[in-house]
Parts: sequence; structure tokens; C-alpha cells
Amino acid sequence: EERITLWENKIAFSRYELEAKGYEPLRQEYKKFLDNYYLKYTLEQIILTHSGVESLYKTLLAADYIAEHKKLKVNLIFPTPGFTPITQQADLLKIPIIKVQTFIENKYFVTAEMLKKLLKNKNNDISVLYVTPANNPTSTVYDSKIFSDALHEFIKLRPNGIILSDLTYLEMIDEKSAQKVIDCLKDKNIFNHVVISMSMSKIFGYPRLRSGALYTADPKIYEIFFKINQTINATL
Repeated sequence: EERITLWENKIAFSRYELEAKGYEPLRQEYKKFLDNYYLKYTLEQIILTHSGVESLYKTLLAADYIAEHKKLKVNLIFPTPGFTPITQQADLLKIPIIKVQTFIENKYFVTAEMLKKLLKNKNNDISVLYVTPANNPTSTVYDSKIFSDALHEFIKLRPNGIILSDLTYLEMIDEKSAQKVIDCLKDKNIFNHVVISMSMSKIFGYPRLRSGALYTADPKIYEIFFKINQTINATL
């Protein structure tokens, strides 16, 4: 019935893949993984991608799309050292990159004070703050207090901001540390701003197993992810 309705509305003529969320049993496995950390997403808030790296790119695409339609500025805030492929993706999309040097004493993450100096005044820009709590490539887990304070400062200064949390390697750190950083993302003032990127290649120790997922509680961002997936074969 849904397919017929879509066809009658001629949406099918402009979409390659109508059922673009991905294979439901696999989405259920991604859901179960974060359920273990008490980070609750519904199946309708999870969408499959071909890899974690693709998930990062689609998040930048979504941010760029939102900024263009709202006539706002967009940028990527990239703590260094960090996972540099996302900066190459931002370059391709002509998204300005703000690199922030981090230091070992802050567990290689930006502090609230650093963000305050960097962002200065509150505005509605679509800033994407890229975070890697298991901190590829430094193998340093974020300090939960520094992490939490920085996230709150970011949302205070960028109420339209997106926190892109790359949780690759999460399963490789101890459960107590993992739970502490996950709890920061669960905060009621933070959660709806979070987009999570996951990859299964690390979980199974098989890098060529390309499977990724995006999680978001923001229905507008999810809708954009869905539309992007509809332009490719998303049957994963």
C-alpha cells in the first residue's frame, strides 16, 4: 500500500530505493549494541550505511543541506589530532573547517573554555562538532567531566549545532569508561543534538566488513538521511 501511494505521488520517479532504512534485523543488532550502554534509540531512529566513514560524510551532507535551506552558515569543528578523512570530506563539500589543537592534559579534547574563545558569541550557525570518545587515533578515552562541560558549552553557543559522535572503537575500551562518555551523550539537553556514527567492522575484528549505521533522535535530520539513502541502493 505504501509503495502504491508513493508511486501515485510520483516520488518513485525520483528515488532509486524507496525502503532506504536498511535491513531491519541488522538495524536491530545496532540497536541492541547501544542498548547495552542504556542509550536508547528506536528502530525508526537508526539508518544503515555502507561504512562508518560513509556515515560521517552523510552527516556533513545533512548539515550542509540544513544550512543552505535555512540560509545559515555551516562549519566543521575538528579537534586535532583526529580522524582526518572527515576533513577531506568537508573539503569536498566546501564546508569550512575549524581545527582546534588539543592536548594530553585534557585527554585530547576541547574544553568548554576553548570552545567559548573559539565560538565567541551565540549564533544559529549549523556547526558540526566532531567527537571521538574512544579517540581514534590517540587511543585516549575522553575525560567525562571535560566532555560534558564542552558539550553543554557548545549547545549554549550553537543551539542549532550537531554533535557528531563517532563511536567506532567504543567496544574496545573498558565498560566503565565507555559508560561515562555515553552518559554525557544521554543528557536531556544534549541528546537531540547528537548524531552517532557506528561501524561493525571493528566489533568483529574484520576491517573489510563494511557496515555502518547512523542514529539520531532528531526527525528532521533522520528525514534527510532517509532522502540521501533513497538515491542509492540502501538494501544492506
